[in-house]
Amino acid sequence: MELPWGALLLALLSVSASSAVATLAVTAPPPAPARAPAPVTAPAPAHASPQAQDAEGLLINGNFENAPRKVNKTLIVGRHSLPGWTLRGHVEYVSAGPQPGGMFFAVPHGVHALRLGSHASASQNVSVRPGSLYALTFAATRTCAQDEALRIAVSPSLSAPADVAVRTLYSADTADTWAWGFRASSPVAQVTFSNPGVQEAAACGPLIDAVAIKELPTPYPTKGQIRPTWFVSPPRNALVWSCVA
Repeated sequence: MELPWGALLLALLSVSASSAVATLAVTAPPPAPARAPAPVTAPAPAHASPQAQDAEGLLINGNFENAPRKVNKTLIVGRHSLPGWTLRGHVEYVSAGPQPGGMFFAVPHGVHALRLGSHASASQNVSVRPGSLYALTFAATRTCAQDEALRIAVSPSLSAPADVAVRTLYSADTADTWAWGFRASSPVAQVTFSNPGVQEAAACGPLIDAVAIKELPTPYPTKGQIRPTWFVSPPRNALVWSCVA
């Protein structure tokens, strides 16, 4: 039986349409992959704890070579004018070398240092490990022909403040170097150098420079016994500890 031309043409068109739909269904592109969410960066803390400045252990501006923002001749103006430090009272920014009146200021690190007048102080916060032992080293010299002292304090800590008598000789061309040990009791400790005010003139006071901090290794007990031994040497008796293995 022969099909009419119209029916045959309709059948061919139906087959072509079905093929086209099948082709479109097969060649349809895959859906685009979903984008990963952008990472969220936590904001940096507004006030980070200060750290030691360099490998030598100097505090931030511990050698005082970064000049204060405002000075009146040598007097520092403003509690936070000196980078890294908080000041109180009569604090001067001085240079090394001969001074008016015949004094000579010896600065061991660089060319600048701080001079603390009567009851003046300079402090800085440092990051420490609670329970660890630390050595705070600094250089100091007197600046007037009278008795001067320097008070060192760390707060909070397990060590009491200490006063150091500054008695540098006039002929000395270098400052005296000191080391003061303390045990930390919190992650942040405030190191303070102050003038207790033992001198007569309010502007006179010790000069400090090269302030550094170093963590000390934890001491461990040694084998054997430790006993005191007396060595008699004039003008006084010296007690020395000797170890017997």
